[in-house]
Amino acid sequence: VEKDEELLCEPTLLLDQTRVIMAWHLHGVLSEEFQRNCVRNLEFLFPDISRSITSSRSWRTQEDLFTESRIRGAIELSPAWYQQGRVPYRYQPEVSAILKDSHADPRPRQWLRAGALQNAILSVTLMVMHPDLMHQGGKPS
Repeated sequence: VEKDEELLCEPTLLLDQTRVIMAWHLHGVLSEEFQRNCVRNLEFLFPDISRSITSSRSWRTQEDLFTESRIRGAIELSPAWYQQGRVPYRYQPEVSAILKDSHADPRPRQWLRAGALQNAILSVTLMVMHPDLMHQGGKPS
């Protein structure tokens, strides 16, 4: 922090010109321990994430885009990602391959279990801050 700058240490909203909320700052809402646990839980995914980095030009896995990061790579955990656009009665949605019991590495499932509380807190936060967005996310498409 520069000498003339102030730290923002109280709940604050950043609004655009039309008074739409662009960002929330809720200093101290998530404890330091909670934040450390969020980062620590990512370590369960490090082997799978690092394997995603390739020499391809894909922006998701391009090696030179991850030079400064401790967590290097990208991982896809979306259920039914590869079934999109298929006839529903013939292709039932499935969990991501790395979350299946048949996957050799148990760490992604450990990450999912370890992050259950964090995901619940983030979901409730979204519900309070952006109820319309939360409602849209729960609608069947």
